[in-house]
Formats: sequence, C-alpha cells, structure tokens
Amino acid sequence: MANKKRIISRKDEIGVIGYKIPNTDDIIIGRIRDKYEWLVNTSSGIINYSTNEMKEIYNIDMKNSNFERIGMVM
Repeated sequence: MANKKRIISRKDEIGVIGYKIPNTDDIIIGRIRDKYEWLVNTSSGIINYSTNEMKEIYNIDMKNSNFERIGMVM
C-alpha cells in the first residue's frame, strides 16, 4: 500500500480566502513560507511576487489590508 497514489477529489476541497485586485482580473491566492512572497493568479498564469513588487505593480496599501487571513502555501 505504500506505493499507492492518493487521489484528490472535489470532496477534499477546503475553503480558501483570496483577494481580487480591483480594476484587474488578478487574484491574490496565497503566500509562501517566508511571508514576503505572494502568489497571484493573473491572465498570464500564477506568478510569485515579492511584497515590494506587489506594492509597485498593484499600488496596494499592505499595512491597511487584511492579508493575514491568506493562508500559507507550500
């Protein structure tokens, strides 16, 4: 049984918090372990941005945003 693959199905889905970035189709979907890297679903695919890049690209007020609710991934 050790070599048997696990199947992930829709019943294994859990609630996810994401943030839609206003005036774009982009959605912030998570952070990676160091807490200063963000995963963003864009029209070009999922992209990893640093906090500084997020501030430059999206003009987001990181201090007043409630991003602590985004779960860590990886």
